[in-house]
Amino acid sequence: MQGFLVNPVGAPPNVAPGQVIPPTGTGGWGRDCAPGIRGTGLNADTQNDILGNMLRILQVANVQPTPNRFDDLLDALRVIFQASSAYHAITPNDFGAAGDRITDDTSAVIKAYKAAAASGKELLLTNWYRCTSQVQFELASVATTGVRIIGIGRQNCGLVFDNNVAAPNLLITSESKAAFYPEYVGWGVKGNVAGVVLQVGDEGLKDEINELTLDLVVNNGSNSPDSCAVEMNGVFNPKVRLVANCGGSGYGDALRLRQTQFGVFEGSFGNAGNCIHLTGGYSVGNKFDGLDMEMAACAIAIDSRTAVHNTWIGGTIANVLNGVNATAGSSNMLVNPNIGIPFANLVASAVGFTVDIPDVSLLGTPAVPLSGAQYTNSSGQRQFVNLIGGTVSAVQMNGAVIAKSTDVGFMLNPGASVTLAYTSPPAWVFTPLSG
Repeated sequence: MQGFLVNPVGAPPNVAPGQVIPPTGTGGWGRDCAPGIRGTGLNADTQNDILGNMLRILQVANVQPTPNRFDDLLDALRVIFQASSAYHAITPNDFGAAGDRITDDTSAVIKAYKAAAASGKELLLTNWYRCTSQVQFELASVATTGVRIIGIGRQNCGLVFDNNVAAPNLLITSESKAAFYPEYVGWGVKGNVAGVVLQVGDEGLKDEINELTLDLVVNNGSNSPDSCAVEMNGVFNPKVRLVANCGGSGYGDALRLRQTQFGVFEGSFGNAGNCIHLTGGYSVGNKFDGLDMEMAACAIAIDSRTAVHNTWIGGTIANVLNGVNATAGSSNMLVNPNIGIPFANLVASAVGFTVDIPDVSLLGTPAVPLSGAQYTNSSGQRQFVNLIGGTVSAVQMNGAVIAKSTDVGFMLNPGASVTLAYTSPPAWVFTPLSG
């Protein structure tokens, strides 16, 4: 068997004759096997011990042993190796990347991505890879199966782009097709460009990228007003956890959303003009959970009329000039955040935006307007208004008469307007409402 000329030897106690797998104990068949001594002959017991272990390898590999054929062992080892390597992740190092931040690894990164997409294997980033030109991860070839790019830590590996590489430095695109399940986890992207460092989706909103998972650190060192760390276009149902920064407070957007829907966002955003900027396209039904928004001119900026039903829950707003600047949109809301700025600076504009912070008034009680003059609640906070005294002939809410006397109370929603007609001015008291 297997090239061993072995005399018949009885099975050891508690071992069935012909058993292939060696029993537990001191290895193989032979219970009396001991470390070899120089000059010791290879007796039948030792040969059986070796044979048993070889047969075990063949059994694991499902290779049928053939008498007097030693190549069976090589075949078995080859099968085992191929089985383990079938799930081996691809790395840029496999294609010649140095990963030293000095060598140009652009070509190796692109080749590794294409190989991973073609084979269905993971792309594993283990170093920081210098890129001297734009890198594109296309999803059209993996539109239904997805692709997974992982790293060994968000600050331990990733892509480093030379200054002023064409924007976007890293482009993830489905090439005008619907694509599903891309995952990018555990690495970073660093660039310095008056534009976007990481762009997901075509700016023409032709892509449909679904079920995206994004867990990265992205830095754009540029202090240009056009700088942006991460921009998302045509992305649906994403799960996003980011640390995203630009080149300093007042410059660009940390996270820019254009037609992004039904997503969940977590992380830290700052060192920018806007921490979060909703602009262009239909950005609908997104939840921003516990964000850290700091070091910016504005925490939340909305200038798209089709940005609707987006909700920020908890988190913190600190070290910004303004918390919310919503000049367009509808049914957007900020709920119970920690505030590290003066409340007077929390809301610069609240078009279609509600701020819900229990027991905190963002408005106080404003002066009663002149008779016939319109007052608009621009605080972003729902207010209950008590009207007291004076001689009032009409109270109009958004143009409709709701009362014709004084001593009434009414709710004034964000963006709603009230007009008083009176001959003797009343007093009023504003109380913020929660919920």
